[in-house]
Amino acid sequence: NISVSWATLEHVGSYKQQESFLNELLRVGKHIFVTTPYRYCIYEPHTGFFFLHWLPLGWFRVICRFIGRTCWSNVDNLNPLAVSDIGRMKLGRPIFVKIYKTWGWLPTHLIITDVPV
Repeated sequence: NISVSWATLEHVGSYKQQESFLNELLRVGKHIFVTTPYRYCIYEPHTGFFFLHWLPLGWFRVICRFIGRTCWSNVDNLNPLAVSDIGRMKLGRPIFVKIYKTWGWLPTHLIITDVPV
């Protein structure tokens, strides 16, 4: 069987909670396939911002609150990920992270699997 998660990981809370979520997928599935928006895409699809999510996340959250996008200022609602964030997680078995590029050049999403892609 395969555990699949489409654009959910960024909504499960802190990095520790994201780590637990991935570990649960690894526990229940023989394989996993997970996608999540890439933090360093030029466009953040939840907020509609260009580039602001590249700032330190504390600053990004302050700006979200300031302009009235309070939902997205809360780590429990949006915690975007980079490859390095996933690399620091302590997971139950090895995984592979690939940056998906729309139109072959625009990095937009991370694909996380337990088999090479």
